[in-house]
Amino acid sequence: MWLGVALPIGFGAWVPLVAGYRARRRGWMAGGIAIIVFAVFAFAFSSAEDSNRFGGGLLILSWMLHGATSFALRRPFERRMALQSGYDDRVAAAEHVDEERRAMLAFAARDPARALALGVGRPDLPGSRHGYLVDVNHADARTVASLPGVSDELAAEIVSVRGELGGFDSVEDLGALMNLHPRIVESMRTRAVALRD
Repeated sequence: MWLGVALPIGFGAWVPLVAGYRARRRGWMAGGIAIIVFAVFAFAFSSAEDSNRFGGGLLILSWMLHGATSFALRRPFERRMALQSGYDDRVAAAEHVDEERRAMLAFAARDPARALALGVGRPDLPGSRHGYLVDVNHADARTVASLPGVSDELAAEIVSVRGELGGFDSVEDLGALMNLHPRIVESMRTRAVALRD
C-alpha cells in the first residue's frame, strides 16, 4: 500500500539534486542529497510495523519538503541555466575563433599564395575567409589597429613603413623593424600573418 504513495515521493526527491548538478550549484546538490536521505528514512520508518501515523506523517513531510524545494528552485534554476547557456555559447564561439585562427595560420604557412587569394587576414574585405587574422601586409590601418597592443597611431605607422618597404617578411620582421615590445609580437603571432604578393 505504501509503495504507491512512496514512489512519487522517491522519484521527486531527486529533482533538487539533478537541478544542482546541471546548474553547477553545490549547495543545491547537498540539499538534494539531504532530501533523498530524508525520503528514504521516511519510507523505511513508515514501512515498520509499529510506525502507524508517525511514519505516514514523515512521508507526507518528505513529499511536502521536496515539492516545496523543487518549486522554490524552479526560477533560480531557469535563470542560472539561461546564464550558463549564454556563457557556454560564448566559450564555444571563442573556441571556434581559436580553432579557425590555428587552421588559417597553418594554411597561410603552407600555401601563402592561395591564402592571399582567399583573403586570409583581411576582415576588412567582404566575403573574405579572413580566419580571424590580420594580414599586416595588406589590411588597412583600422584593421591593423585591432591587433593587441597596436594603437591607431602605430597602425598608421605600420601601414606607412609597409608601403615604403613593400611589406614585411613575417610578424617577427614587423616587430623588429617597428621596435615593438616582445609581448606585443608574441600576442601577434596567433592573430596576424604577413602574406607577400
